[in-house]
Amino acid sequence: MTPTVATDPRIDVVLLNPSCVNFFHTHGNALRVTIDDPACGPGKTVLRCQVACAFPWRFSDRWIGIRDERDKDLGMLETTDGMASDSLDVLRVELDRRYFIPTVTSVNKAKKEYETVTWDVQTDRGPRTYHVHQLRENVHQLDDGRIVITDRHGSRFAFASLADADKESRVILERVLG
Repeated sequence: MTPTVATDPRIDVVLLNPSCVNFFHTHGNALRVTIDDPACGPGKTVLRCQVACAFPWRFSDRWIGIRDERDKDLGMLETTDGMASDSLDVLRVELDRRYFIPTVTSVNKAKKEYETVTWDVQTDRGPRTYHVHQLRENVHQLDDGRIVITDRHGSRFAFASLADADKESRVILERVLG
């Protein structure tokens, strides 16, 4: 894969060669990256960086953006194919941390009050209660049938598809989600 700069004049994106990108953690667990790609110059190490998927729910191993601590774009990985395995492991840990979404295994109750729904659920990480304001704006149906709901603090919870939910949970979900 040859690194290139996107040619669309409205977009200034550097596509990085995965074999030229090395992620690692400091002893304090900060994410660092060394990019030894001709598109960025030789051996550039960024002491604190962050990674994010352009399409987090669809392509978790493609189109990964890398930014420095000042939120400046360093480049994008179209794919992780060819990346060193230890670097890929660090990248996956960071993406898992960023996109951690507990899965709701059952819904005990959901109570609507004005524009907020209070959920009492059981997740794969234990029982949780969370509040979702303006439900319609914070519910996302994924291509695989899962439903992801974002609470008022930005935390996300995934529900299996309605067809896979237990009867009681399905009744509550259908009532609340309409």
